[in-house]
Amino acid sequence: LVRSRGLGDVYKRQKIFVDTSGDATRYYETAHWGWQTQKQMFLGLRQGYRDAADQLVEFVLRAHNIRIQDQLIFPILFNYRHSIELFLKSIYMRATNKLCKGHDLLDIWMHIENDVIEGLHSTNGKHSLNIDSTLLAGIKEGLSELLGADMSIEERAVHSKGDKMADIWRYALSKDEQLYFNKNHSIDYYALRDGVDELYNCLLYTSDAADDG
Repeated sequence: LVRSRGLGDVYKRQKIFVDTSGDATRYYETAHWGWQTQKQMFLGLRQGYRDAADQLVEFVLRAHNIRIQDQLIFPILFNYRHSIELFLKSIYMRATNKLCKGHDLLDIWMHIENDVIEGLHSTNGKHSLNIDSTLLAGIKEGLSELLGADMSIEERAVHSKGDKMADIWRYALSKDEQLYFNKNHSIDYYALRDGVDELYNCLLYTSDAADDG
């Protein structure tokens, strides 16, 4: 509140978007967007969401505070999951110049396998990319794990789609007003970060192979 003399407390709203164009004194306080191409935007977004999650994980591990550990896990998981989704879509777009729609990670991966790995880089029915089949299988397993969202059998019985709509970590509540989780879940922050890092690196290898192929 800004106090106006003689008028009591007068509300003056703080703007959310403040234009700093041309203000060199605020160079390190300024974010820029709108200059990117479609492909550049996907690259920046996927890395941005991942970096945000990594920074939050580091903050949690330094804090040694159970409230912070529990409050930040959903934003962290959403950022990691969204980063992976954007990475998949960027692989598809770079190869096909088309946007693969939807949020189902396995469905997007299927399009990459069919249209990029097998489609654009195949000879006599065999893909020409030098990618080990176990790595491709590992990517699929990692995506499946993310879609499963660590749900118990009982929870999956109620929410059979898992996180195919990318809404579990955003809302924790389904459209029919049911909690996605009604049992206690406990996961390790180090394993979460390292597991996502491994999946990310596998996708990076696949992306580079598709570009080079």
